[in-house]
Amino acid sequence: MCLTSLPDIVKVVWTGKSASDKTQLHSPFTIRKDKVYNALKWLVQNHEDYKYHVTINESMMNDWDDIFVAIELLNSIGHVSDPSAEDASRDGFGMDDPDGDDTAGDLPFTSSGIVGMNNIAEIPDSTSLTRLLDSRRILLSMSLRVRKF
Repeated sequence: MCLTSLPDIVKVVWTGKSASDKTQLHSPFTIRKDKVYNALKWLVQNHEDYKYHVTINESMMNDWDDIFVAIELLNSIGHVSDPSAEDASRDGFGMDDPDGDDTAGDLPFTSSGIVGMNNIAEIPDSTSLTRLLDSRRILLSMSLRVRKF
C-alpha cells in the first residue's frame, strides 16, 4: 500500500461546530518510520495473524522519510458539525453470517473509532474525577510547601 492510497482505507471525520485548522493537526498525523517499522516487525514475530500473513515491504519503507506528515490523509478530513449524526452512524449491529456458504475469500474488515482531541470525546464523569485528583495533588503539594516555612 502506498501512502497516497491511505485516504481510500482510512476516513477521518472532524466533529464540531467549526472545521478543523489543519495546520494545528500536523502532530497527530505525523508518522515516524522507525516506530511503524519496529511495531510491524514485532507483530510479524509475535502475533499469529501477522506471522503467517504479513510481509513487510522493505523497499517501500526505505522510500519513506524518517519523519513525515500524512498530508493525503490530513487533506481528506471530512467535517460534521453535529456529532450526534456521526455517533448514530456507528449504532447497530451486523447481520451478515461470515460462516455461511456464500462467503468466499477474505472477509472484508472495517473498523470505526473516535479519537478525542482536547478532551472532546471524554466521558464527563471521568474528566471530572481526573480534575479532582489533579486538584488534590496540587493542594497537597502546596500544603507541604507551607509546612516547610
